[in-house]
Amino acid sequence: MGEAQGEGRARPKQPGAAPDAWADVLPAWAASRLVVLVAALVAVPPGPGRLAHALCGWDGDWYSDVAREGYGFEHEGQTPYPFFPLLPLALRVGAAAGLPPWLAGAALSHAALLLGLAGLHRLVARRFGTPVARRATWALAFFPGAAPLSMVYPESSMLALATWSFALAEDGRVSAAGFLAAAASLLRPNGAAVAIALGFGAVLARDLAGAVRLALPAALAVAAWMTFLARTTGDPLVFVHAKAAWAETTLGGVLAGRDVFPKLDLGVFASACAVLLATARRLPASWLAFAALWIVPSLFLGILGMPRYVSICFPVFAAAGLLLGRVPRAASGALLGIGAAGLAFLAWRIASGRMMP
Repeated sequence: MGEAQGEGRARPKQPGAAPDAWADVLPAWAASRLVVLVAALVAVPPGPGRLAHALCGWDGDWYSDVAREGYGFEHEGQTPYPFFPLLPLALRVGAAAGLPPWLAGAALSHAALLLGLAGLHRLVARRFGTPVARRATWALAFFPGAAPLSMVYPESSMLALATWSFALAEDGRVSAAGFLAAAASLLRPNGAAVAIALGFGAVLARDLAGAVRLALPAALAVAAWMTFLARTTGDPLVFVHAKAAWAETTLGGVLAGRDVFPKLDLGVFASACAVLLATARRLPASWLAFAALWIVPSLFLGILGMPRYVSICFPVFAAAGLLLGRVPRAASGALLGIGAAGLAFLAWRIASGRMMP
């Protein structure tokens, strides 16, 4: 599997982030999360529960309710089945340790983001060198759509699972990569994209046994979840059918004039595609497969939230790291400042209830 993801470089002897990677990852993580936290707190009036309100709104409330009550409840015709079980399970574990769901979820999101940035740095540094990895890490940390990665959402955990699944697969640690891909498949409905993309890379490398070992655990995990749903609700696809209660904006609805044109979301989608296309020849096929599986279906299932979806698409930021190397340092600094301003603005809008993540 050392060559299954593309270039077939020698595998590092020691897994994990390189020691010097933390000099890039920790400052990017700490500085960007400080921006998000300050902006979110500014948006919320002073009072009891201020921090909880800032970090656990929107879907965070659903995940917290599932952790407390399970899946057998309904709110204004909406049920929690579209929210996959791994994050509520983690929140329940936190509750057993005495933590309120919002605090357990926020702590998990911040820790997972740190691991996800380390995974991105590792993947990019191995292929393109440390300077590119440093630029990719800072680009992701200060991408405005990464504001929800501080909240009680599964995205930070998905980023960590995705990057380290790919890193372990490139190390030849196929079973471990398959296990992480299986966890990703229980974190979000589209989490199986990790296993599918890894399996695709193995097939391209003519490693059919490796493809099975990478994809089978995720398939079994999803099958087990669907079996549980069938037994408890009578519908193994209730997580799909329950989404009908949500008013989703889709590309079809936009073209038909039923939905308002989502300028921000489609602008982010177009920008992500442009960055990937500009560097497609340098990125492994499995990375491109993951990017396509991760962001393209959202056009047809629900466009709103695209900035958040793109923040998990690590190949976009690997590509950004490559492209930023072509611009003067002063321009890179200006782009970082623009990113920080955008990150603060989105964090403020989300925490104030003016924008859905």
